[in-house]
Amino acid sequence: WVTTLRKLTRTSFVVFHVFIVPNVNAETDSCSVFWKILSPLILGNDIQLICLAAGKKCTGTFRWDGGPQNDYITFDNSVRDSSKYSLDRRTKGQYTLNIKNLTDRDLNVSYKCHCGFYHFENVLRN
Repeated sequence: WVTTLRKLTRTSFVVFHVFIVPNVNAETDSCSVFWKILSPLILGNDIQLICLAAGKKCTGTFRWDGGPQNDYITFDNSVRDSSKYSLDRRTKGQYTLNIKNLTDRDLNVSYKCHCGFYHFENVLRN
């Protein structure tokens, strides 16, 4: 995604986020995995990263890894640190990671969402 700052006056700015989402077609013979941010990045608030997986080969276990410790965060329905993270798997093909109490440590590090052998990695930037 791309962030653009536009100066309105001497002291105010408007931030625009543009998400570039790959073409995800469930009828393909492969698997397309992508994650995006569902909520504003505000320190102290909870945020959600949604992982989307589509395609005939999107089978297997979901997991998230990376973060400040660059280690696994979730595996299928289990969460390594439930005081920091939680999951939402109500919709098929979507695996939402909730990061509780966003801190500076959670930003500018890589997060990777996996669906079986397929994955997407990006940095959560402030």
